[in-house]
Amino acid sequence: QKIYANAKLSPAYGSWKFAPVLEARIHNSQANVIAFSQPNAAPGKPGDMVMSQSAFSCVGCHQR
Repeated sequence: QKIYANAKLSPAYGSWKFAPVLEARIHNSQANVIAFSQPNAAPGKPGDMVMSQSAFSCVGCHQR
């Protein structure tokens, strides 16, 4: 939750196209602990999987 909150400190956060995904992760963080810990979890919506396994993983460092 701390890491997610830090992303919101960016001056560009309000226009960042992945802000809704982050907001959903913050909202669902407790449930995600369980879901992300499951081995071989079936992929779901973009916000339902660990970021490193998602289609938007690169934006964590490289989105401009």
